[in-house]
Amino acid sequence: MDYTKIFNRINRRICNLVQRGVAKRIRFSNGVQVIQITANGGDVIDGVEHIENYGFASKPLPGAEVIALALAGDSSHTVIITVGDRRYRLELNEGDTALYDHRGNFFWLTEAAAHVKHKTNIKLEAPNVTVVGKLSVSGKTTLNGGATITGDLKSNGKDVSHLHTHLHGEPSTGTVN
Repeated sequence: MDYTKIFNRINRRICNLVQRGVAKRIRFSNGVQVIQITANGGDVIDGVEHIENYGFASKPLPGAEVIALALAGDSSHTVIITVGDRRYRLELNEGDTALYDHRGNFFWLTEAAAHVKHKTNIKLEAPNVTVVGKLSVSGKTTLNGGATITGDLKSNGKDVSHLHTHLHGEPSTGTVN
């Protein structure tokens, strides 16, 4: 029995278990994201399945870094377990969490607030949206479809709700606002 051959085969499988690489081509095939990577030592591995966490999806850019596992040390059955891209990574404070992309868009949870930034538009779509707490809006506001206001309404500090009075018009209340 040639123990050297057995040892070399086992050693090769152990060395192939975890690999660091770079994404080259990313495509979607049969419901699975597959990535061509250049792994340790320059080996090109094509058709590597990217295992994503449930509820989260992303399509990395070429040049992103990957960590790949060769199941049972067999490089023909390699899966990617994580993808990162330091070119666009946000610098977070301790305890912060963020979703971000290469365009500068992000959803960032900090100790002080949840920050949402998008270069062009933010769209909330639901039959009902409830905001609990004080709402401050900077910039022009457009309401489509009408508005119902409960409570006082002020414009430039002046009460324009149902509680104010008119001196002019019909019917006149006889008092100045």
